[in-house]
Amino acid sequence: MKNIDDFFHNKFELSKDTLLISDMLWHINAILKLKYFQRMEKNPILNDIKTNYPLSYEATSTCVSILGEKFPFEFTPDDIGYITLHIEAAIKRKQVSFSKRKRILLVCGSGNATSRILQAELETNIPNIEIVDKSSLKNYQHILLTKPVDCIISTLPIIDSIVPTLIVDISNINKEIQIISDFLANLDYHPTKKSWHLFDKQLFFPNLHMYSKFEAIKYVCDNLEQDGFVSDNFYDDVIARENIAETYIRNGIAISHPLDFPSPVTKIAIATFNTPINWSNTRKQVKLLFLIIPGEKYIDELDYFFDLLLPILDNKQKRQQLQKATNLLSFINHFEKI
Repeated sequence: MKNIDDFFHNKFELSKDTLLISDMLWHINAILKLKYFQRMEKNPILNDIKTNYPLSYEATSTCVSILGEKFPFEFTPDDIGYITLHIEAAIKRKQVSFSKRKRILLVCGSGNATSRILQAELETNIPNIEIVDKSSLKNYQHILLTKPVDCIISTLPIIDSIVPTLIVDISNINKEIQIISDFLANLDYHPTKKSWHLFDKQLFFPNLHMYSKFEAIKYVCDNLEQDGFVSDNFYDDVIARENIAETYIRNGIAISHPLDFPSPVTKIAIATFNTPINWSNTRKQVKLLFLIIPGEKYIDELDYFFDLLLPILDNKQKRQQLQKATNLLSFINHFEKI
């Protein structure tokens, strides 16, 4: 269980979940008995598990590869799928136990003192918030590129903000607190577009002509290394993950990533292919690849990305629009358009 906790950076503390431990021991014991008697059990919902619970499946795949070294049997993707359900159930139990904190960027124009006062008032009067950073009007867009933010609270007008923004009067902050509370509560019902900060124009590779999965991954990884996004062992780490379990998701889409966490900030490279590439021994073909560079807080940063991706998997028109996009702005507009 420690390996699972390490994967999620101890966010959920699953190793302390006694129900999960009990369920896992029972299920792994059942799997081992089946293998001892050379019986195979297909998982009829494996594709649904991989699609609906991608992070839990990745965590399970990675950690089961380590667990498998202690047993004379190999855990199949079907086994991994069943174990994933236990992990996902435990995460859901944990998520119910605490509400999600709102990540706020403060923008002020009267110096550090104003932002300090505003931060103190918010943290004193409003629960479940995190002040991600404080910024001037000139620099706030740079912060949005590097940190996930749910909203901006500003003492200055901001035009065409790409995240929900509330302008407040610092001189009347006591009356503004209720307005701010209502604004934050409404974020739960009006999801904001938060995936854009994961992308970068240097990480967008449209209309590639590749002959194999390994050639495609190598091409993207080489460019990431050349532009300073990753180190020189990134490709090997991605391939090591590819060798553990299949990264093909569904309907021409694959999501690759390394075993390690090579970046302080999560980024996603995008590659589209002129002709489909065989991605597995079963000849499943990929036309759109997301290659994740996981950062230290990638679990939180990828939540919204997967929320947007899931309906796209079964939307042929949307997939075609993404595959035909020739620039990053067009891709993001199609990706985030509900």
